[in-house]
Amino acid sequence: MTKDVFVWLTIITSALMVPIVSAWMLDDRMFQGVNVWIKPLKFLASTAVLFGTLAWALTFVPTATLQAPTLVALAIALGALAAFEIGYISLQAARAEASHYNATTAFHRMMYGLMGIAAVAMLAISGIFGAVVLNNLPAPADTATRTLAIGAGVGLILGSVLGTVTGLALGSNPTGHWVGGAFPGGAPTDAGGLALLGWSRTGGDLRIAHLVGMHLMQAVPLAAWLATLALPAALHVPAIAAACLLGTATTWLVYVQASAGVPLVAAG
Repeated sequence: MTKDVFVWLTIITSALMVPIVSAWMLDDRMFQGVNVWIKPLKFLASTAVLFGTLAWALTFVPTATLQAPTLVALAIALGALAAFEIGYISLQAARAEASHYNATTAFHRMMYGLMGIAAVAMLAISGIFGAVVLNNLPAPADTATRTLAIGAGVGLILGSVLGTVTGLALGSNPTGHWVGGAFPGGAPTDAGGLALLGWSRTGGDLRIAHLVGMHLMQAVPLAAWLATLALPAALHVPAIAAACLLGTATTWLVYVQASAGVPLVAAG
């Protein structure tokens, strides 16, 4: 069943973080100012969160619907696309070479293009599952569950749209994810970036908008859950709408800020 595919994908991607963390601890090679294994670890973590979100969101969909061969095939395709992305990123990390923005050879240019196509396809499939959730909402009488289902479906769709838009902007930037500051003109480096996330503290970083937009897949359902705890039923849907507007506005603002070459948190 479709949901089971995502449960297993969540387990597998989470488990794969263990050898990546081990490699990080044992391998002190650096690329663009950070350990070579930081990037695959980030992508694995983000993908595990995506699969977990989908597994949870599909609990609102009837079992009979989830057994449809088309949905099962889409879930498997999403897993295969993620395996391609993470596999190539990890391979390039092992080589201490760039996976993204690598135009050094025809092969690397082709792989970068394929990664872009795979990323867009992953987000599109996630949005499709959001539509499936919204098309199978629980009965209105079950207010709290219905609110969570709406948050899950809307979050998946909005996150897929904003993740795609910001991802395309990120992928088309000639200086990578850096804007302004030391770039162009200085060697590209993430050294001294914001703790844990690595975002540039000397110039704009387009990865911020991509992360914010894409992870509205989780933020909107969280807002829906908080609405069920704190607000009367009549305000649940307006609260979800407000969360979507706030998330979209935040994505736009951090994108504009990064595009102007201004760091989210400047170096002291």
